[in-house]
Amino acid sequence: MAKRLAKEYTRMEGNPNDRYFIETRNTELEWVLRILIEDPKCCYNEGCFSVTLTFPSEYPFKPPHVKFNPPIYHTGIHQETGEVCVDLLKKEWGPVRNVDWVMETLYNMFITEGAANELNVNILDERTNNYELFCEKVKKQIREMEED
Repeated sequence: MAKRLAKEYTRMEGNPNDRYFIETRNTELEWVLRILIEDPKCCYNEGCFSVTLTFPSEYPFKPPHVKFNPPIYHTGIHQETGEVCVDLLKKEWGPVRNVDWVMETLYNMFITEGAANELNVNILDERTNNYELFCEKVKKQIREMEED
Protein backbone atom coordinates (compact mmCIF):
# COMPACT_ATOMS: atom_id res chain seq x y z
CA MET A 1 0.00 0.00 0.00
CA ALA A 2 2.73 2.50 0.92
CA LYS A 3 4.52 1.99 -2.42
CA ARG A 4 1.31 2.41 -4.35
CA LEU A 5 0.40 5.63 -2.55
CA ALA A 6 3.93 6.98 -2.96
CA LYS A 7 3.74 6.35 -6.71
CA GLU A 8 0.36 8.02 -6.97
CA TYR A 9 1.57 11.02 -4.97
CA THR A 10 4.71 11.42 -7.09
CA ARG A 11 2.73 11.11 -10.31
CA MET A 12 0.16 13.67 -9.21
CA GLU A 13 2.83 16.11 -8.08
CA GLY A 14 4.67 15.75 -11.41
CA ASN A 15 1.54 15.95 -13.58
CA PRO A 16 -0.77 18.65 -12.23
CA ASN A 17 -4.40 18.47 -13.23
CA ASP A 18 -6.61 21.48 -14.09
CA ARG A 19 -9.48 20.14 -11.97
CA TYR A 20 -7.73 19.08 -8.78
CA PHE A 21 -4.37 19.16 -7.04
CA ILE A 22 -2.70 18.04 -3.85
CA GLU A 23 -2.63 20.83 -1.30
CA THR A 24 -0.75 18.94 1.40
CA ARG A 25 -0.02 15.46 2.61
CA ASN A 26 -0.65 15.35 6.35
CA THR A 27 0.62 11.77 6.55
CA GLU A 28 1.15 8.97 4.07
CA LEU A 29 -2.44 7.94 4.71
CA GLU A 30 -4.10 11.38 4.77
CA TRP A 31 -3.97 13.81 1.88
CA VAL A 32 -5.71 17.15 1.46
CA LEU A 33 -6.61 18.03 -2.09
CA ARG A 34 -8.38 20.94 -3.74
CA ILE A 35 -10.99 20.46 -6.42
CA LEU A 36 -11.80 23.35 -8.74
CA ILE A 37 -15.12 23.31 -10.57
CA GLU A 38 -15.03 25.08 -13.92
CA ASP A 39 -18.25 24.63 -15.83
CA PRO A 40 -20.31 27.76 -16.55
CA LYS A 41 -23.51 25.67 -16.85
CA CYS A 42 -23.10 24.42 -13.27
CA CYS A 43 -23.99 26.40 -10.14
CA TYR A 44 -20.76 25.13 -8.50
CA ASN A 45 -18.73 26.93 -11.20
CA GLU A 46 -15.62 28.65 -9.79
CA GLY A 47 -15.89 26.78 -6.50
CA CYS A 48 -12.60 25.56 -5.08
CA PHE A 49 -13.28 22.95 -2.41
CA SER A 50 -10.99 21.25 0.10
CA VAL A 51 -11.32 17.48 0.36
CA THR A 52 -9.46 15.12 2.67
CA LEU A 53 -8.74 11.57 1.56
CA THR A 54 -7.91 9.12 4.32
CA PHE A 55 -6.60 5.82 3.02
CA PRO A 56 -7.46 2.59 4.84
CA SER A 57 -4.74 0.01 5.44
CA GLU A 58 -6.53 -2.16 2.84
CA TYR A 59 -5.99 0.41 0.05
CA PRO A 60 -6.22 -0.16 -2.93
CA PHE A 61 -8.68 -2.95 -2.19
CA LYS A 62 -10.89 -0.50 -0.28
CA PRO A 63 -11.49 3.13 -1.28
CA PRO A 64 -10.28 6.11 0.71
CA HIS A 65 -12.60 7.85 3.15
CA VAL A 66 -13.62 11.18 1.58
CA LYS A 67 -14.56 14.29 3.53
CA PHE A 68 -15.09 17.89 2.42
CA ASN A 69 -13.98 20.58 4.83
CA PRO A 70 -16.10 22.60 5.17
CA PRO A 71 -19.09 20.54 4.06
CA ILE A 72 -20.35 21.62 0.63
CA TYR A 73 -24.03 22.33 0.00
CA HIS A 74 -24.76 19.26 -2.12
CA THR A 75 -27.24 16.39 -1.98
CA GLY A 76 -24.44 13.79 -1.87
CA ILE A 77 -22.48 15.41 0.98
CA HIS A 78 -23.40 15.10 4.65
CA GLN A 79 -23.99 18.65 5.87
CA GLU A 80 -22.55 18.17 9.35
CA THR A 81 -19.56 15.91 8.70
CA GLY A 82 -18.65 16.73 5.09
CA GLU A 83 -18.54 13.03 4.26
CA VAL A 84 -19.48 11.90 0.78
CA CYS A 85 -22.21 9.33 0.24
CA VAL A 86 -20.43 6.00 0.81
CA ASP A 87 -22.03 4.30 -2.18
CA LEU A 88 -20.63 6.89 -4.57
CA LEU A 89 -17.18 5.31 -4.41
CA LYS A 90 -17.84 1.82 -3.11
CA LYS A 91 -20.11 0.54 -5.84
CA GLU A 92 -17.48 0.95 -8.58
CA TRP A 93 -14.35 0.61 -6.47
CA GLY A 94 -11.67 -1.96 -7.27
CA PRO A 95 -7.89 -2.20 -6.92
CA VAL A 96 -7.35 -0.66 -10.37
CA ARG A 97 -8.99 2.57 -9.19
CA ASN A 98 -6.82 5.35 -7.78
CA VAL A 99 -6.82 8.91 -6.45
CA ASP A 100 -7.34 10.35 -9.93
CA TRP A 101 -10.47 8.23 -10.31
CA VAL A 102 -11.75 9.40 -6.91
CA MET A 103 -11.18 13.05 -7.79
CA GLU A 104 -12.77 12.71 -11.24
CA THR A 105 -15.78 11.01 -9.61
CA LEU A 106 -16.08 13.91 -7.15
CA TYR A 107 -15.73 16.46 -9.95
CA ASN A 108 -18.49 14.76 -11.91
CA MET A 109 -20.65 14.68 -8.79
CA PHE A 110 -20.69 18.49 -8.92
CA ILE A 111 -21.16 19.05 -12.65
CA THR A 112 -23.83 16.38 -13.07
CA GLU A 113 -25.91 17.50 -10.12
CA GLY A 114 -28.01 14.58 -9.01
CA ALA A 115 -25.80 11.81 -10.39
CA ALA A 116 -24.53 10.94 -6.91
CA ASN A 117 -26.45 8.98 -4.36
CA GLU A 118 -28.47 11.42 -2.34
CA LEU A 119 -27.82 11.84 1.38
CA ASN A 120 -29.86 14.92 2.09
CA VAL A 121 -33.50 14.79 1.00
CA ASN A 122 -34.10 18.42 2.03
CA ILE A 123 -31.40 19.67 -0.34
CA LEU A 124 -32.66 17.28 -3.02
CA ASP A 125 -36.19 18.64 -2.60
CA GLU A 126 -34.91 22.21 -2.81
CA ARG A 127 -32.80 21.46 -5.90
CA THR A 128 -35.77 19.77 -7.57
CA ASN A 129 -38.49 22.26 -6.63
CA ASN A 130 -36.63 25.57 -6.22
CA TYR A 131 -33.47 25.39 -8.28
CA GLU A 132 -32.90 29.16 -8.11
CA LEU A 133 -32.80 29.11 -4.30
CA PHE A 134 -30.54 26.05 -4.36
CA CYS A 135 -28.11 27.83 -6.71
CA GLU A 136 -28.21 30.99 -4.59
CA LYS A 137 -27.16 28.98 -1.52
CA VAL A 138 -24.33 27.30 -3.43
CA LYS A 139 -23.05 30.63 -4.81
CA LYS A 140 -23.29 32.22 -1.35
CA GLN A 141 -21.22 29.40 0.12
CA ILE A 142 -18.59 29.79 -2.62
CA ARG A 143 -18.36 33.55 -1.94
CA GLU A 144 -18.01 32.95 1.81
CA MET A 145 -15.26 30.40 1.24
CA GLU A 146 -13.37 32.88 -0.93
CA GLU A 147 -13.54 35.47 1.87
CA ASP A 148 -11.97 33.13 4.45
